[in-house]
Amino acid sequence: IERIDILRRNARPISLPGNEARDLEMAADIDALEPGDWLYLRVVQVDGGAAFSSPFFILDQRPAEEEQVD
Repeated sequence: IERIDILRRNARPISLPGNEARDLEMAADIDALEPGDWLYLRVVQVDGGAAFSSPFFILDQRPAEEEQVD
């Protein structure tokens, strides 16, 4: 693996080095995701081949306002 790119809506890709490893485990901080945003991963091989993940969609997970009882 040459690198892993994190692609998201309206932002420059974040590239993480693959160091020519055959498998990787890593973590990355992604700033300010909002409901409606999406992101996906692109894995680029040393020979130039690439694979893409399915998109991750960011949903609004805030709790709904409780109804007031009179």
